[in-house]
Amino acid sequence: MTTQIHLVTTAEAYCHTLDWPQFFRGLSEGADLTPNGLAQAKLLGEFIADNDFPEATGIYVAPETRARDTAITAFDQVPESTKTIEIERALRDRSYGDLAKFPKKTTPLQVAKDAQLTGIDVVTGSCIEQETFVADRMIGLLNRLGKEREGELGVYCFSDIEPVACLLRALKANDKDISDLGHAQIVSLQIDDDSREQDFVRSISTC
Repeated sequence: MTTQIHLVTTAEAYCHTLDWPQFFRGLSEGADLTPNGLAQAKLLGEFIADNDFPEATGIYVAPETRARDTAITAFDQVPESTKTIEIERALRDRSYGDLAKFPKKTTPLQVAKDAQLTGIDVVTGSCIEQETFVADRMIGLLNRLGKEREGELGVYCFSDIEPVACLLRALKANDKDISDLGHAQIVSLQIDDDSREQDFVRSISTC
């Protein structure tokens, strides 16, 4: 039996528009969607409704409010889908640890200098959640959902661009798929019923 899980990137929020280094993007859990982000989420819902995507039987969102707001706005355009939304911490944005404490207007170079002064190891990424850790928790979630919602085709998971990109790189997805990844985009994954947890990466395929 096949299970389909649809990974959806969050629409644009105000934290994505700030003039910060890339280190700090997406750190604010309470950031609201911008008017552009709301429009993106509505278009996403219309895209799901108009392109024969499966009716949602399960909706999971990252703890950040932008993920929940993207899901609510999108599925308002899809009346027949479930409106029950579950928060899933495994979908959370990548953690930047102590780097989040630096001033908003600092430059990447200044971050590195300040990090050295405060003993933070930027080079090894000790204060940043490593990409492999992000991918591992995402894969762990998909393994679990593949078992808990076996046979369902309408499982939707909302997360930020970075965790989805980390997952796709771990799955060795097409480079174009990753480089083109933006806000309010959807990537569908298929899990075959004969896949074992340790073979998950090899058995999963993008739809």
